[in-house]
Amino acid sequence: MRISPPTLAPGQYNSDPPTSGLHYATEARAGFYEENIYTYPAAYLVHNLEHGYVIIWYNCDLLNETGCAELKSQIHRSLTTRVGGS
Repeated sequence: MRISPPTLAPGQYNSDPPTSGLHYATEARAGFYEENIYTYPAAYLVHNLEHGYVIIWYNCDLLNETGCAELKSQIHRSLTTRVGGS
């Protein structure tokens, strides 16, 4: 079900990260985000999921600086490399 941003908060989701539930009718801009730029990011991202987007969630708090940099590099490579190497 869609709600109007930013007048309504989406409320609680039944999973973290969320996969469905109340969301805004507006998509989040596709890209790689280092910092949150939305008041209720999940409300936008659930809408993206509805349209077939793939969202990769990661948490660098569990890694050292080198490990986090390598994780981000692998994510970037996977997003810019075609499946099957072609």
